[in-house]
Amino acid sequence: MEKLGSIKTKIGVLQREHILYAALIVLGFLFICISAFDMVHSQIENATARAEYDRLRELYSETPVRPAVADTGYRPPLPPAIADVLPSGVSEASEPDIAVDEHPDPMAGFIELNPDFVGWITIDGVIDYPVVQGPDNLYYLKTTFSGKRNSKGAIFMDYRCAGDFSDPVTMIHGHNSWDGSMFARLNLYLDPAFVDENPDIVFATPEGEVHLYRIFSAGLVDAWSRVYNLGFKDIEAAARILPGAPDGASRFLLLSTCTDSEDKNERMLVCAALMD
Repeated sequence: MEKLGSIKTKIGVLQREHILYAALIVLGFLFICISAFDMVHSQIENATARAEYDRLRELYSETPVRPAVADTGYRPPLPPAIADVLPSGVSEASEPDIAVDEHPDPMAGFIELNPDFVGWITIDGVIDYPVVQGPDNLYYLKTTFSGKRNSKGAIFMDYRCAGDFSDPVTMIHGHNSWDGSMFARLNLYLDPAFVDENPDIVFATPEGEVHLYRIFSAGLVDAWSRVYNLGFKDIEAAARILPGAPDGASRFLLLSTCTDSEDKNERMLVCAALMD
């Protein structure tokens, strides 16, 4: 009887081990499936957003206020395995259903597409996007210019800023996207030589006015830095906070994005002064 009990105990242990192994295999399989789904979903979102913003750039290139700039789109090819599973109509060559009717106001078409449109930002070879302003700083984190839910989101002005750029400081946000799109290339400004070679920001307003900003500093800051409070009472107060701010500036433009650091509160901040 004692030997029989020992055998049963060993069988029970083996059964539990087999169940544990089977559970680990199932969990591993589920993890692989979820990871693959996330990767495919990310690639689909990337292709969809890329097509939308490429089409918007084409439309902007047809306006008389479009400055002459180099092609800014960093467009890595989709891996073949991912491209094969993209749904019909979503590819690098696909175009969203976006059209701007002819209008005497060169930028009015973008307002018709999205009333939140506040202008177009261009840094030659770095950034080339429409800018919107939502009711808060969350909506456009995962909503594109055309209103589609997408993790790429949009380039957006801080909701606390005056949409007409009348504030001493205007801040614009964008994602640090893994594929180099949106505001990811702002991190290139950590190299002082890159600042010297790419100092100018061009901003076209909905009224068709074109303003030039000159970058005077760029670096890493904490998300809780005083500069993110905005609400500066005048340009002098802002100049005291912004490092390297030039004397006599009438307005400042700040571009902000996340970094690849493990510190989730770290931000890349590019500061520019209006040159008009």
